[in-house]
Amino acid sequence: MTLPAVTAMTGLVPLIATTGIVLTVSERMLQQKAAKGQTVRKVSKRRAGYVERSRKRQKCSTCEFYSDGQCELVRGTVNSGGWCKLWARGT
Repeated sequence: MTLPAVTAMTGLVPLIATTGIVLTVSERMLQQKAAKGQTVRKVSKRRAGYVERSRKRQKCSTCEFYSDGQCELVRGTVNSGGWCKLWARGT
């Protein structure tokens, strides 16, 4: 299935431009729900692709979903210098 077909079908565009990572539709929907303040079921560190050290300038401390050592999307305590594929630029 092509990117335009996926976009037309779901209304979602993978976040290739900002992270270089293609999110699944369910991962993108998880991000959207959390961004709207809706309750989400957190995912494991493994599923999120979490690592203790960040990739480039993307790190938990600069993510929209990180606050006080906790992530709205990933279970457990995460390192402020860590990173996962659900990273989204904070406002």
